Amino acid sequence: MIRWQVGKVVQIVADDPSLQELYVSLEGRREKAWSFPEFIGPLSPGDTVLLNTTAVHLNLGTGGYHLVAQRLGRGGPGDADPGLRPLRGHIMKLRYTPYQLAVQSCEEQTSPYHETLKDAPPLGGMPVLIGELHSMLPVLAAGVQWLMRAGRLPSDLRLVYIMSDGGALPLALSRHVRTLQELGWLAGTVTYGHAFGGQLEAVNVYTALLAAKHVLKADVVVMMMGPGTVGTGTTWGFSGMEVADMIHATFSLDGRPCLIPRISFADARPRHQGISHHQLTLIAKAIHVPFIFVVPPYEGWQEQVIQRQLTQLAGSKARIERRAIIRRDELEDLLSLYPGEMTVMGRTVREDPAYFWGVLHGLTPLLH
Repeated sequence: MIRWQVGKVVQIVADDPSLQELYVSLEGRREKAWSFPEFIGPLSPGDTVLLNTTAVHLNLGTGGYHLVAQRLGRGGPGDADPGLRPLRGHIMKLRYTPYQLAVQSCEEQTSPYHETLKDAPPLGGMPVLIGELHSMLPVLAAGVQWLMRAGRLPSDLRLVYIMSDGGALPLALSRHVRTLQELGWLAGTVTYGHAFGGQLEAVNVYTALLAAKHVLKADVVVMMMGPGTVGTGTTWGFSGMEVADMIHATFSLDGRPCLIPRISFADARPRHQGISHHQLTLIAKAIHVPFIFVVPPYEGWQEQVIQRQLTQLAGSKARIERRAIIRRDELEDLLSLYPGEMTVMGRTVREDPAYFWGVLHGLTPLLH
């Protein structure tokens, strides 16, 4: 069931062509909302809107934001109703829902890239860094900058982000992507499946990878879902299971798949101590092709936990490496290259240094 409520826009907090951040008046309360102009056009103060308030009502992880579903009436001094806008492309995302939208996928016949992708060659060993949390993206991008500035990577290296549909579907919802684009740290973005809003749209993970390589000229790809994940406390019931498909696709296209470590000693849940139980499941049970998995050497009892977990992965397809490419005492300086503070599950690098240090070792294949 969907919980629908009617509110009125009282303030535009942030106004971007792909995402508006709003305050709305709802039952006498001032509450936060997001609106996607691509769906309903831009909003102005005074507009009456229909809101999907389901997630906030359930206290789920949307940051307390409602989602604008429709403008019911224009009450402000903004532009006239845009009415029907030209459609582009013939591939539908969010298919057979009331919000299905037409996009021009990079593969379709009317795309300028159709011929490039029609019989595109494989990836030729391109490194593809694959993770299950969106918070890994800015960490890796900052790591690339650090290594470039140290002369350990070429200064013209092109990093492309591919976003799957395993989390948030609109790429516009990612503040990290907007920041990285403003910094010039990303050479481009691709959204595939029912995710949308990338510089390029793709039908599936295979063509997303080929488009990153042959259209956006990527040297390295980072691939993971957008913000928001699902976990159920069961062995198989978490959205990060799609990582196995990403690794299989990369291997099939002659790329070099690397699984980004998810390691923490700050999470109170035992199943997330050391290497997350999600990754242990993926490696031991779900990934059936060779891939790189680099785990830096920890110390003391933390290293004992890691070693015990790695013995459980004997016989898996992981090519496990134990090495440090970045010193622990460089960690905070490296992450400070990124404006604003990075967090994972609300924790900063000071609260969970093991996570951030582990993620950075997903960059190891770039140094081979």
